[in-house]
Amino acid sequence: MENAREQDSDALKMLAIASDMIARTKSTVVDRSAYYLVWGALLFVACISTYILELRAPGRDIWLPWAILMPIGGIVSGVLTIRHRNRAHVQTYAEHTYDGVWLATGIAAAVILFGNPIVHYFPPRATYVLISLLAGIAVYSSGHIMGLLSFKLGGLSWWCGAVIMMLLPDKYHPLIMASIVIPGYLVPGYLLWRSARSLNAK
Repeated sequence: MENAREQDSDALKMLAIASDMIARTKSTVVDRSAYYLVWGALLFVACISTYILELRAPGRDIWLPWAILMPIGGIVSGVLTIRHRNRAHVQTYAEHTYDGVWLATGIAAAVILFGNPIVHYFPPRATYVLISLLAGIAVYSSGHIMGLLSFKLGGLSWWCGAVIMMLLPDKYHPLIMASIVIPGYLVPGYLLWRSARSLNAK
């Protein structure tokens, strides 16, 4: 009798593991469109504000928009993450990998934005180029994970923008990044939202 119960328990565990594996591999489309739309808007505003400040008072408080808007983005992202985890009972492997890529990218970007002004390792003009290269890696990797061409093209736009920044004076870098945000964040984010919405409707 005891052996029969153990066998039933083992069978239930195996079924639970199997259902968990199916759920984890069910879909590669990770609906994180809200993050792209929020961060795209914040980056765009930060870049335009920095450019305007540089025109009016060169070298004075030009990083203030970044110091204000980036923490706001972090707080909003934290709230969105908590809401997503509360709604989702199982995290797919695609989501796990995707979130890891963006967590690593976010930490690296924070080190550059907030650490470099303290230690002055990279010249200030390299900041936009470095952030663009990081964003390109994360966006392209997201497209590779989900199999979405729009994200791969978005990643390429970030890298092309970084090359353009290397060729032009640094005073134009905020404007260049602001223009990259549209194909690099906002358009893929909107298309991801549409794609996830159509999948949920099925």
